[in-house]
Amino acid sequence: MSIVITTPTGHIGSELTRRLLEAGEKPTLIVRHPEKVAAAKAQGVKVAQGSLEDEAFVLEATKGATALFWLTPPKMDVPVFREYQRRLGAIAAKAVATNKIPRVVNLSSIGAQLPSGVGPVSERCQVRM
Repeated sequence: MSIVITTPTGHIGSELTRRLLEAGEKPTLIVRHPEKVAAAKAQGVKVAQGSLEDEAFVLEATKGATALFWLTPPKMDVPVFREYQRRLGAIAAKAVATNKIPRVVNLSSIGAQLPSGVGPVSERCQVRM
C-alpha cells in the first residue's frame, strides 16, 4: 500500500505516522519543513517537500497513492478561513480524482481534541487513539 499523509508534524499526523511505521508501512509524508520529520525519514518514509496550497505539487506528491490521509491544517491568519478550506479541499479532491486514490480519510475538525465547547465535534465524536 502506498499511503500519503498530510500534516505529519501535528498531533494526529505524527501519531498516524508512528503507528504506520510500527506496522511496517513506509508512508509518504507531505511537509513544508523536512527537518521536522528527520526521525521518520531515518526509518524509511518518503518525504515530499512542498505546500498543500500548491496544486501541482500535491498532484505529483500523491501520484501512485492507494491511500491518502488529508488534514487541512489550521491557518488562522488568512483573510477568509472558509475560502482557504475550500481551496485546499478542491486541491485534495482533484488529487484524489486525477490520481484515482481509492482510500481517503479527510479530517476537518479543528478542536477535536477538546472535551467540550466546539459544537458538533464534542457532541457527536469521541476521539480515541
